[in-house]
This record gives sequence, structure tokens and C-alpha cells, in this order.
Amino acid sequence: MQPQKMAHGTKSLAPQEQRRSLEATGDKAAAEGRNIDALRAYDLLIGLGGATASIWNKIGELLSLIGEFAQAIGAFEQGIELEADNSASHHNLARALFALGEADRSLTSLRQATQFTDLLEPWQGLANLVPNAPMSTNADILAARCEWAARLALKTSSSKSSSSEKERYKSVRERKGNRPIHVAYLSAHFRGRNYMKPVWGLINRHNREAFRIDLLSDKKSESLFPGYQPRSSDTVTDVSGLDDEQLAALVEEREIDILVDLSAYSHQRRMSFFLQKAAPVTIAWFNMYATSGFPGFDYIIGDKHVVLPEEEQHYVERVLRLPCSYLTFQVDYPVPDVAAPPCLKSGRFTFGSLVSQYKMTPPVINAWSNILKECPDSQLILANVDLKSPHNRTYLQDQFQSHGVTTHQLRFLPPTDHDSFLRYYDQIDLALDAFPYNGGTTTMEAIWQGVPVLTINGDRWAARTSQSLLRECHLSDFVASDVSEYIEQAVGWATNQSTWPHLATLRGTMRERLLASPVCDCELITREMEAIFRCVTS
Repeated sequence: MQPQKMAHGTKSLAPQEQRRSLEATGDKAAAEGRNIDALRAYDLLIGLGGATASIWNKIGELLSLIGEFAQAIGAFEQGIELEADNSASHHNLARALFALGEADRSLTSLRQATQFTDLLEPWQGLANLVPNAPMSTNADILAARCEWAARLALKTSSSKSSSSEKERYKSVRERKGNRPIHVAYLSAHFRGRNYMKPVWGLINRHNREAFRIDLLSDKKSESLFPGYQPRSSDTVTDVSGLDDEQLAALVEEREIDILVDLSAYSHQRRMSFFLQKAAPVTIAWFNMYATSGFPGFDYIIGDKHVVLPEEEQHYVERVLRLPCSYLTFQVDYPVPDVAAPPCLKSGRFTFGSLVSQYKMTPPVINAWSNILKECPDSQLILANVDLKSPHNRTYLQDQFQSHGVTTHQLRFLPPTDHDSFLRYYDQIDLALDAFPYNGGTTTMEAIWQGVPVLTINGDRWAARTSQSLLRECHLSDFVASDVSEYIEQAVGWATNQSTWPHLATLRGTMRERLLASPVCDCELITREMEAIFRCVTS
């Protein structure tokens, strides 16, 4: 960053006054959203030796805001060196670390932050992050999420007695009679057409004679949701401006029988709503890949692949399992055609992963490095929005280099529009999944574009979402039992050229076979979900 020229007359200020002036200038620029100007002012302040822990924290926050997480880490660490008990610096460091895949280090920083503050934010961060940290267990996930729920309940004092709740909903059930079961779906992500592929596959097929459908949008939208096929009997409501009590009142007023939450921890502002029951039946589905830890949920819907029977003790909800993938999906929007595997033309095998940067944990980098070292003629394509920063790319390259992988085997593709992003799969022979936080949308998109995804049968729900999809179609052979087999399979595909024509066959028939499989049988998941809805309201 080039230092900003000092304003006229600044040189005449005493050093202390000059530092105060520069800090005020930086603060004003930051408040007005002029982040680069703010950073320049703070940079001058550093040059004067006037950077306190607070200043370093402000610098780190601004760098994080513009996606420069690698630089932000250094700023937060400088602040902690000056003031070790600064909870904000520890918390913000955790966020920056998490953004770059350092999930375990992020957990450590969050736990340090909890020692120096009574604020809830670090506990909230722990609850959100814990399923994605390699060192976490299912017991750790349950403990962290229950701890946050308990602390949040203590702060909000919004819990109500279970007896009053039962009386309240008894009358609702009695009023229902033979009318259709009233199901409301709550989400802040209805606008994400590609992200909501599993959701629209279900909602668009509901039997409107037996079910009345409400869509409760927790994010303001000026237009109808892409992918949704509206019905005259449906109700679409913007609830983003309602507080928890107002939303609960709306649910009660409309006599909603089942509330299905689709956002979970991806929209944490609304999690306090689930400190108490807000409907006769409340279900988590689609986006809750671990226990919620919140008493307001009755059920969580998964499948036999993601939650084992012996793991149910780590859930506050009752686990219900679909006989198909809980992520069964449809693609009803224009996408590029499937291309032939590039290895047949180039003679060089190309791995790829288009997962978010925060999923690239150290164990993932280690596994990918071992694959690349065993396949020196291969390359790995990576693309996500955080890698547009050269500093973030360097941070990632350094991790690979620490494992002995040279940069010529890494290829970074820039952020782009969704159609062009999907075309990146034309350049990839085999997609490598991340762990313990698998791809979900990324896995769906890869296989739809004809590229098989190599994944691992992990130790928790988040580490099994990809196999839920792969085992329900024709790609179960791409589910490795452990990291060793994952590496072995990847190396085998890259080094045994006699298998490459099989990839071409897979790609050529991929969509046809997906459509014929349970993973794209949206009629099946609709029937099974409706059977669950009938059962839990009977």
C-alpha cells in the first residue's frame, strides 16, 4: 500500500496530535466506506510508531472486509502481541483464519477470545465453526452448540415453559380438523437458484390438495424467487423485518402446523428464534449438517449416509432419515453442455476443486499435496472468490510448498459469472472434495457437468454430504473409506491412462444416469417428505 500524502499543515503538528489526527482521518474514512483511504491513514500511523492494538485491529477488520484475509491475519497478530487479552483481536483473527481454511487454529483463537469477554459473539463463532474443524468430534459439536444456545437463552430470557407450549399447540391441532397440513419453509436464501436446487425440487412438487405451503423469506427480495413455480394457494411473505416475537405471532396466527428451517447457522441472526418452540412441529432440513443445539427444533432430516444410529446421542433433535439423499436435486435452469475429459486431448491429468476457500483445511492441503507429488505431470485447478487476492493465493501456495509441491502444478482461475464458472469443469478430469467440510452445491454442480467427485466417508455429517449424493447415483466407487484410499484412488486415475476412456464414458452418460437415479428423483423425495410431515402431525 502506498502511503497517502499528508494533508497540508500536518507536518507542523506535534507527534501525538499528528497520530490522533491520522487515526481520526482513518476512522472517518472507514465510517464512510472508504476502506482504502482508511488503510492509508492507518499505514501512515504505523510509520509514526503510533499503532496500538486497537489500530491493528481496525486495520485487520478493514482488510477482512475487502477479502484480504492473509494480510488481516498479520494485523490481528500484531494487535495481540501488543495486547494479549484483547478479545476482539482474538475473535477477528479467528474469522480471518477460518476464511483461509485454518479451522483448528480458528477454534483456538475463539476459545482464547471467550476468556477475555462476556460477549456472546465468540461463543456464536464457536458454534458455527465447530463442525468444520478437523480436530472436532461429534461430542464437541453438541457441546459447543448447546453452550451457545444456553448463553443466548440466558441473555434473551425468551424461553417459555414446555407445559404452556403444549397447551398452546394443542388448540392449534384441534382447529386443524381435516384441512391440508400447513407447512412453512423459512429461509434467507430463496434467491439462490443454484444453491436451492434440492429445495425447489421438493416445494414445486408438493401436493397442494394435501399441503398448504408458505414461504417465509428472511431476506428482503424485490422479485419472485428464481426456480420457484408459484401456486395460487401458496403464500410468500417477507419476514426479514420481523423480530422473533413477531415471527412467532405470525406462525401462530396462520395456524402453521410444521415450520421447516432451511437456513440454520448460515443465517445466525435468526437462530434465537429457535430457543423456544414456535410451531407445533419444527424441523431442520437442507442446511443443518449437525445438531442445532437449540431446544426449539423437534426433528432434523438427513439420510442413512450422513448420520449413523450410534451418533444420534449427539443430537438434541430426533433424527429422521429419508430413503434417498436428503440433497436430492433438480437442475431447471440453463447450464453448459458436458465436455469430454481434457486429459484425452492434452495427455495430462487435471485435478480440480472449486470449493470455497474456508473448506481447504490443512488435512486437505496435505492430501492434495501427496497426490500432486505422486503425479508430477498433473496439475490442480483451484477457483473461489477469496483467491482473487494475490496475498491469499500466496498464503495457499506457501502451504503447498511446505509439503514439497511446486507452484507450476497449481493453477488458479478467476472469479466469474455462474455460467463461466460451470465451464471451468471442462478443464477438470476429476474433482477433489474437501474434508471435513464437503462440498454440497459444488458436488452437485460438478457431477451435473459430468465430472466425478472423489470424496471420503468422514466422521461426521459435514464430512458425508458428498457421499450422500454419490452413493445415491452411479458414483459410489468415488467414495473412499479414508484419506489413504482417497490419495490412492486419485493417483490411480491420474497415472493409469488406460482408465481415462472410462472417464469419457462417465461424462458422456452422466446426466442421463443422474436423472434415472434417486439423487435426482424429486418425486421420490417429495413423497417421502410428505410421509414424514403426515407422521409428525398425526
